[in-house]
Order: sequence, then C-alpha cells, then structure tokens
Amino acid sequence: MKFIGIICVLFILMISCKKESAVSFDTNFEGEWHTLPYGPDDALVENYIIINGESGVFGQICDIETFGTGENCSIYSGPAIINNAGTKLLIGKNGNGDVRIVIKIVKLPYMNADGIWQLGTSIREYYREP
Repeated sequence: MKFIGIICVLFILMISCKKESAVSFDTNFEGEWHTLPYGPDDALVENYIIINGESGVFGQICDIETFGTGENCSIYSGPAIINNAGTKLLIGKNGNGDVRIVIKIVKLPYMNADGIWQLGTSIREYYREP
C-alpha cells in the first residue's frame, strides 16, 4: 500500500513540474521584447527577450546611447520553456556547463490600452510592438 502511495505522489510531482515551450503555452510570447532603459544616466542598461518558436534569447545591452544600441554585456540562449502554471520562463540549457536563466512572470503577455504588448516580470516590464 505504501508503494502505491509513493507512486501516486511521484506522478503528481511529475505532472506539476511539467514544462512546455513558451510559444505552445501562449503564442503571444513569440517576438522581440525589450525593457525601457534603466540605471544611472552614464551607464544605461536595457534587457531583451527574443522568442522564436522553440528557441529563446535573453540578453542585456549595456552602456546604451539610444534604444536598442550598445554592447551585449550578457546573453543566454537555448530552449524557451515555461512551467505549467505560467509563472516561470526558462531560457537556455541546464547542465554540462550551460547556464539557464529563470524569469519570474507576474503577468502573461497582454496588449495594453496603447496597443503595445506587455509582459510583466518580477523585475521589469517588457514591451513588444504589435
């Protein structure tokens, strides 16, 4: 009887941890997302997320002078997957020296009143043109 209980608990854990591609979870994830520049005026930083099908890229552009220009100071790429609850976006591979970034989602992609797509994360808002 204990064996059946353990099997049931393991099955529930496997289902609750299931992940799928971000685009199959919500097609509105696809595209190029950017934050507004932030930081001190002399060293502005902009984060971006690019999701194309099953693949994703997260990066930071440092020392930007104008929106979308500057040097990449960090970049992660690989599969773009999301947990079943839609609360964590994972970009990159895990293991063998690869690094995966986890982005906590607080609001799934939506179109705001100005007709611009937004994605709410625990740190910054991301924007994408329609």
